[in-house]
Amino acid sequence: MIRICAVALLVVGVASPCRAQDVAGYLALAREYAAGQGEEATDRLAIWPQSAVSAASAVAVTTGSVRDLLAAVMLHTDLANATIDAEPEAARFHLNIARTVLTAASGRIGQRQRLEPFVRRWFRFVASVYTSAELLNAAAAIVHQGLEAFPTDPGLFVARGTIIEVGVRKNFVPDWRRDTVFGTSHRDKVEDALNGAAGQYVRALSLDSHNAEAHLHLGWVRLFMADGRAKSELDAAVADAQDDGVRYLAHLFLGGLAERDNHLEDARHEYESARMVGPDFQTPYVALSRIEQALGHEDRARELALAGLRLEKSDADDPWWDHRIGLDRQGLYWLRDEVRRPQ
Repeated sequence: MIRICAVALLVVGVASPCRAQDVAGYLALAREYAAGQGEEATDRLAIWPQSAVSAASAVAVTTGSVRDLLAAVMLHTDLANATIDAEPEAARFHLNIARTVLTAASGRIGQRQRLEPFVRRWFRFVASVYTSAELLNAAAAIVHQGLEAFPTDPGLFVARGTIIEVGVRKNFVPDWRRDTVFGTSHRDKVEDALNGAAGQYVRALSLDSHNAEAHLHLGWVRLFMADGRAKSELDAAVADAQDDGVRYLAHLFLGGLAERDNHLEDARHEYESARMVGPDFQTPYVALSRIEQALGHEDRARELALAGLRLEKSDADDPWWDHRIGLDRQGLYWLRDEVRRPQ
């Protein structure tokens, strides 16, 4: 799995260039992160012993500015996201520090309401970090904590549904492209679980009827379960999408629905729309090549397949990957932008 930034080294408990309470150095790393040098700052924080991190952050929450504290929150969060697959316990440590710092920042006089959008999005993103690493109990716990603070936050209900989806994939359906699970003894368990996920997305939509992510996930679940309501949800995701990632996936899923129903011209239209939104991703080229082959256009099918193979590697992953593992990448981008916004 390719995450946003790669930390060169994560060593916990080794010799560190910082003193036990190097608060100035700690806040300097936060400011470096806020200035846009995230990879460099996380690399350096990664080699601090946990005892030094704990000591410095404990002092920083009383001496640092709110801006510095938010940058520190994202410094820890970004580090955890980059390392959670290889070092889950160290990542959990940094996420716990991030939450402590965030609580201190939002507890400052006059800051609670101002920081509420950031805090809400942080809970949602951290849940997705745990989900993407298949640490589903930890993901569920952070969603629960978020909902205790923000019981009407639609994004957290989307996060809860996504946890269920990833649990189904982990336990029953290793490859979402195959529906053979419905011919196994696990069929009832899968259906019950996905109905539970759908219920979370419906709850999110009851709070925000234009939540594109909820429409997208609900459409995907209904597509997988051969529910005739899938298309209307995916159409709504296209209409309400605030970012290209959701729009791209909705067109891909609409193409898959049309292809399954043997509406090949409709499938081609949707896959072309996905390719227009995400021209650097191979998935639409593969899908279009398959459709052209089915339509008897062998030359066009070959041309599309070759075009897909010749694509230069993109800096960004295909959004399908994030959808599959449950990572809220747009949330990370939003949180980063907030702490790097000029004052």
